[in-house]
Amino acid sequence: MQEKSKSEREPSEERRSTKGNTDIVPKSSFEDEASDRSIQSLMHDHDRPRSQLRSAQAPLVEARIKRNGERRIRKHLGNQFFTGPVPNDEYRDENIGGGFSRLEEDRERYRNERDHLRQRCERLERDNSQHQQAIGHFQAQLRKEQDTVERVTRSAHHMQTEMDNKELFLGPQATDDDIRAKFDSVLASIKTWSTNFTSGPVGSDVFKDDHLSDYQSVAPLCRDTSHLMHLISNKKRRRLFVRGWAAYVMSKRLFRTLETETRPAAQAHDLWLDSATAQSFLKVENAIYFAGRSTLCWQGGGNRSRFVDFQSDRKEIPYRMFSDWRAFTAKLLSKSMPGILESHAQAEVVQAAEEVMGVVAKWGAQEKAHEHEIALTSIFIEAVRLSQLMRQQRALWSVRFPLRTGVPEKTAETRQMASLMFDPSCMKDEWSEDEGQNAHLLHGTPVEIAITPALFKRGNLNGEHFDKECQAAAASVVLYRQ
Repeated sequence: MQEKSKSEREPSEERRSTKGNTDIVPKSSFEDEASDRSIQSLMHDHDRPRSQLRSAQAPLVEARIKRNGERRIRKHLGNQFFTGPVPNDEYRDENIGGGFSRLEEDRERYRNERDHLRQRCERLERDNSQHQQAIGHFQAQLRKEQDTVERVTRSAHHMQTEMDNKELFLGPQATDDDIRAKFDSVLASIKTWSTNFTSGPVGSDVFKDDHLSDYQSVAPLCRDTSHLMHLISNKKRRRLFVRGWAAYVMSKRLFRTLETETRPAAQAHDLWLDSATAQSFLKVENAIYFAGRSTLCWQGGGNRSRFVDFQSDRKEIPYRMFSDWRAFTAKLLSKSMPGILESHAQAEVVQAAEEVMGVVAKWGAQEKAHEHEIALTSIFIEAVRLSQLMRQQRALWSVRFPLRTGVPEKTAETRQMASLMFDPSCMKDEWSEDEGQNAHLLHGTPVEIAITPALFKRGNLNGEHFDKECQAAAASVVLYRQ
């Protein structure tokens, strides 16, 4: 029984062998156990003051932290166990070697990167300072320029105010929108008036052969009266013909047109003047308007008479000088003859209304024929007022109904009129707009019915840009569809 087994002796032998060899068993483990017991005993010592307990625990905790640091170093160096303090430089150089060398290299690299970033930061700060100075300089220049612009704007506004308050020799000029709105209003009134002539029967004697050329201005594809009767047999086209016929008579008899390309022989004069004054005004105006034209001859007869071979360089009397004279003269005549429009123009307007009713009266209610004629007369009076306003403008306004061009033949007897073709620059197809078609794709298509005249303008209210004419309102037409 005194003999002990080998397994029972091994722990004691192992402990004896360990006691003498500190390189095998780490001493720090025993020290940790002892320090932990010491710390625990101090924590349960309630008789001592708290400040003394903290003072007593401090060395133990510091020793414990130091041992933990030694463990981390041993682990980093390949789990080499030793009980001594942290290796000094000599031991590191002899035993640790490459581990601390790598740390030094990393620290040197980090130091170099830090120096590089510091230099870059200093350089960026210098650049930023220079940029801030440049921005300040530019802002000062911007404020200076803004002050200059503000002064110029105030001066221009003051100058414009002075010009607006000063009475010009022509007086206030109407804007393009005002002229266009009044023109559209007259055409809209004719459109509403035409609805009264779709319910009556179609007579056989409404068209006269001696006025066929006038009818063809509205229905260019109709070669004779039988074709016209076939056209108006459709109620929709009959209403369109009524609109076109009323608008054609209005543009031919109530508006003064100076453009020689479409100028008829029986040129309308200003109905807002008495007959003698209107004729004198027309004569002087033509003399000034045609001054300096190199080639000017009269050709044709009847309603087809017109000026041809029109050429002019406008060096003697420019458009601007002519327009200023015409607008100023019309303005003075309007002021000197108030009431002429109501007295003299009434007879001319009634004749124009009777010309329209002579064709369309049978297509409406006969008991309301006189009422319809009075309504059309009122519309034509508004057209004369518009003509008077347009004549007083510095810009040259013209109302022109779409006209066919002549086809030259060997003799005057065989001379014919070509069909009216669609021109998107001055026409619009009323039906194609509803269908969403592209108007330019319809160029050259025959026109079946011309509904409204076109409104043209040359120059502006400032007396400029008289070198070219532009369209202010397109003529409304209906194209031929098979």
